[in-house]
Amino acid sequence: MTVTHFKLKSIFYLPVFMFHASRSKKQAERSEGMIKSLVTAKFPYNFYTLSAWESVDNVKSYLKSEPHLSAIRVTRKIAESANTYRWESNTFPTWSEAKELLGKNPKSYIRN
Repeated sequence: MTVTHFKLKSIFYLPVFMFHASRSKKQAERSEGMIKSLVTAKFPYNFYTLSAWESVDNVKSYLKSEPHLSAIRVTRKIAESANTYRWESNTFPTWSEAKELLGKNPKSYIRN
């Protein structure tokens, strides 16, 4: 499982974020090993993703491929924060469960 939270720096970055997020979502849905992928938001600044994968190798392949790779680079410029948490589970969590785990175990990929 992977849960991610993005908080945009400004509402003006929303169109750029949505462009890259929609391309990354489509890529994820077509990626080998993708089981399930969900997205939710607290507009206009906060966005969450939750996904289940068959293996860590499948996740890594997705993360290192376009268009997701470009989305990561852009997110580092337009997001105030971007945190992720990855764990193994046989059941798909609720949003509440995933957000709680993320809050307790965040890994930031924005380097200030």
